[in-house]
Amino acid sequence: MRKKILIISTGVLSAYLSKFLLSKKYEVYVTSRKLKKQYKNFSNLKIQKQVFFKKLDILNTNSISKLLKEVKPIIIFYFAGQSSVTKSFDLKKETYNSNYIGCKNFLKVLKKNNLKIKFLKANSGYIFSFKKKFNYLKPKFLKSLNPYINAQKKAFQIVNQFRKKGVASYNIIFFQVESNLRPNNFFLKKICIYLKNNIYNKKKLKVGNLNVIRDFGWAPDLVMGAYFMSYLKPCNLVIASGKKYSLKKILEMAFKIKNLNYKKFIEIDKNLFRKNEEKNVFPEIRTSIEKLKKFKWKPKIYGKDLLLKIYNNL
Repeated sequence: MRKKILIISTGVLSAYLSKFLLSKKYEVYVTSRKLKKQYKNFSNLKIQKQVFFKKLDILNTNSISKLLKEVKPIIIFYFAGQSSVTKSFDLKKETYNSNYIGCKNFLKVLKKNNLKIKFLKANSGYIFSFKKKFNYLKPKFLKSLNPYINAQKKAFQIVNQFRKKGVASYNIIFFQVESNLRPNNFFLKKICIYLKNNIYNKKKLKVGNLNVIRDFGWAPDLVMGAYFMSYLKPCNLVIASGKKYSLKKILEMAFKIKNLNYKKFIEIDKNLFRKNEEKNVFPEIRTSIEKLKKFKWKPKIYGKDLLLKIYNNL
């Protein structure tokens, strides 16, 4: 019998992880609030027919218990959660429930039933402060009134709490996860669409603060790291590219695809600036590479290659 893995969410990360797990001969189950005929991310990767989709209410512990008894997974990847920082103010309840309450419910069910299932929760690196050197063992949280950041903080903390209670729970700390499957408003994809469709012939590209520095990683690289993390003892670990680029440098590399000078085609829009945004947000991943070295995991796609991947797959 093939080993089974359960993924909570039908998002981009879930689709790429499913594709990787299928290549490893796992039986993959993916949950959704509503069952559909088609899941866009999975159909785009041509794996929809190979994955088992299950309806699940993450706010109902009985529903969770029933599904775990039916599927009997060895690992759960919790990738659910309303993930827009901006939209979270209008979607406070959904943001709180999907990022925190659903996660808490899974942990409670695992603990109550003494289930020896590994539970890996995806977290955003943007919930932490980078004013001082980032310490993944004892990270400092951002002080924020943002509903998304606060829900993610609570989820991160409760995963740590249940680990101390004996649940095999892990915090995956992701940073900027990129792919051509991401929504069109993601910075890298937005630029690539602008170039691919020759929009620069008609209008300028509106951008925000170009001096911020971020870590942009290729989704297939990052989900592999998250999978190999499940072989470690329960822990918190950064899964990112380990490379830092300013948005200005990203624009420069992207426009070189068509031998254009980005400065002629952009317009700075102050409405796209985020209040209290930290300028430098990027981790070092030497610890992660060291912990995962026996699996030979190291991000391979970043910078110019990452932009070309997105551009060529549009």
